[in-house]
Amino acid sequence: MQVKLVRHTMPGRPDWVILNETVPLGTIYEVVGYDRDTVLVNEELKEAVPMDAYLVIGNNDMGWLPTVCFETVKEES
Repeated sequence: MQVKLVRHTMPGRPDWVILNETVPLGTIYEVVGYDRDTVLVNEELKEAVPMDAYLVIGNNDMGWLPTVCFETVKEES
């Protein structure tokens, strides 16, 4: 499955940056894993939020990122 980056920050929280803003919105990632028991921690804000995450490959990197940052890319038939 492929997903597209649609936000850099936590929804409704522009002060909580999840992904560096140098990564362009619209960047496509390949999903290779999923975890529904992830806890995202922000040390600066001293907050932790449980959320779903994808293990993604793209932008010359691989890592776990919250699903709220992405939209699914529809497959062409």
